Amino acid sequence: MFNLKNKKIKKFAFSLSFFIFFFTAHINANAQMEMLPVGGMDGLLGDESGGNLAINPSPRYPEPDQEVTMNLYDAAVGSRGVRWFVDGIEQTESQNQRSITINSGSLGQKTTVQALVETFIGETLNVSYEIKPIIIDIIIEADTTTPAFYKGRPLPGNGSEVKAIALVQTNSSGIIDNPNRYIYHWRLNRNTIGRGFGLEESVVNFSSQYRQSVSLHLSVRDQSTGQTVGEKTISVPFVEPKLYFYEFNPLRGLSENVLPNPLNLIGDEITLRAEPYYLSNSTMQQQDNVLKEWRINNQVVNTAESNPMEITLRREGGSGRFNIGFHIRNLSDIIQGVRDSITITF
Repeated sequence: MFNLKNKKIKKFAFSLSFFIFFFTAHINANAQMEMLPVGGMDGLLGDESGGNLAINPSPRYPEPDQEVTMNLYDAAVGSRGVRWFVDGIEQTESQNQRSITINSGSLGQKTTVQALVETFIGETLNVSYEIKPIIIDIIIEADTTTPAFYKGRPLPGNGSEVKAIALVQTNSSGIIDNPNRYIYHWRLNRNTIGRGFGLEESVVNFSSQYRQSVSLHLSVRDQSTGQTVGEKTISVPFVEPKLYFYEFNPLRGLSENVLPNPLNLIGDEITLRAEPYYLSNSTMQQQDNVLKEWRINNQVVNTAESNPMEITLRREGGSGRFNIGFHIRNLSDIIQGVRDSITITF
């Protein structure tokens, strides 16, 4: 280190420093302008600003016939004027607007949105975005109990196993896309629970939470291009298991109507069947370590029925009322259980 006492030397050193700074800044600026568009902008067709100009759609992955707002991002370049084009047709009513709202169109249809941006230094920059509508359905199948006549899909209960199936459709034929075209990334409450391509990865299994809903998110990428084509987030609800009582008749079978509570016994005999809803099937299928218990006026009673879920009641004269209840529980998993009761008058 030394002191620059001579003014000419100081002036020369300053000029040299300024030249080096200007030359370096000029090189960096040119390098920046030659950069490719910023990654992650799926659908970006052209960008002459080195990634500083972009169109951000909302929603990002629209379904068919959905309104989409195309927002212009130009914070790094600034703009003096904006012209919008949809499939090559200028949208004069949206001139100089920061956004434009259009319809996503039908399945199989592609719509190109283009923005011509005039900057404050007189440049005209071009950026485009291609909209391709998509339908992503997530089918939830819970491994829980329901009666044979139940219409619909069982709902997840306490700690039950749940299967989620992804169905992707991008064409107008009504046919689901071949799952082998896509890479699937599943997240449960932000935690990855599955990732990969093909039919097997379009299905994921997980356990439901105790007394709380969970958020299931799916991201789908095209295997050939690596681009994300769609996303879907659903809330998987939790339901408490329920227990209902039905009448079983040896000739007519199981009634589909829930017995009223209280029940007025008119005939001389009735067979009750307890039917749990949304209880894990693993509990129902176990032979051991599962409590299946009938109580009359809170006293445990043994039944002679071949099906422990049934009990037969016979009138023996007189009148009165009593309470009859049923309790089923997995003794090795205490959250897997349900109980209820019904009052019978005679």
